[in-house]
Formats: sequence, structure tokens, C-alpha cells
Amino acid sequence: MPITIINFDTGGGGGASGVGVAFENGDLAAGVFVFAHTLGVQYPVITVYDDSDLIVSPDDITAVNTNTASIDLSSYGAIAGTWQVRGVA
Repeated sequence: MPITIINFDTGGGGGASGVGVAFENGDLAAGVFVFAHTLGVQYPVITVYDDSDLIVSPDDITAVNTNTASIDLSSYGAIAGTWQVRGVA
């Protein structure tokens, strides 16, 4: 599945910005999703939703650099459907 990045403004004049990405099991490598958020900050707030729109807790999230995070979902096995990840800076 092609990854679709959605940029959004959180509003309120605070200057916060965010990005959202949809992904499927085929986008994972050994259960890990590489989230290229391009927010320019080392530690954005990251939230992951499953295909039932429930927030899930990843095994780990590693801040790789100011534009990328590695999200470990390996304990979930093969994920079903389309999941979402959101990052806000």
C-alpha cells in the first residue's frame, strides 16, 4: 500500500503542526514501522491507531532523528487492515 502523508495544522495560533500516515502490515520490516514525520523535532508526540480506530501502545518508539521515528509493533504479529500513526510537534 502506498503510504499517504497528511499534514495538518492543529490550529489555535500556537504554531503546532502534525502529520499522519496510514500503513499496513506490508509496510513493516520485522514488525517495525519507520515513521518519516518530517516535523523537524527530535521528540514529537506520536499516537498509533489500529484498524478499529483504537489507540495502541507500541512496544517501543525510538526517536531516530529530527524527522524520523521507529515504531516497534512486533508483539502484535501480522497486523490486520490499515493502521494510522499521527505525529504532532
